[in-house]
Amino acid sequence: MKTLSKILFAATIALSVFSACKKEEQNKPELSVSFKENNDTGWYDDEVTLIVEASSEGAFSLAITNNHDDQTFSENYPAGSTTKEWAYVVPNDLAEGDEVKVTVVATN
Repeated sequence: MKTLSKILFAATIALSVFSACKKEEQNKPELSVSFKENNDTGWYDDEVTLIVEASSEGAFSLAITNNHDDQTFSENYPAGSTTKEWAYVVPNDLAEGDEVKVTVVATN
C-alpha cells in the first residue's frame, strides 16, 4: 500500500483590490496591496502575508475576504492612514491548479 505523508503544491493567490466612495464624496480611499517578502504562493497550511496600506481624508472601512473559506478581516478607521498585515493560511483541501481569490476593499 502506497502512503503519502503529505501532498504539496503551490497554491496561487490572486488579488482583487477595490476602493470606493459614496456618489457625493470626491475622495476615494487610497489602497495599496503587496505580498510580504514577495511571497505570493505557499504550500498547504503555510501563511501568505499581505501588506495592505489604506488612507483617506475621511473615515473609512477596510475589508479583506477570500472565495474559499472564512478567513476574513473587517475594521473601521478614522481619517488618516493605516497599514494592516493580513496572514492568509493556505487551505489544505485545495487541489492542484486551484486558485484562491483574495479581495481587498476600502470604502468611505
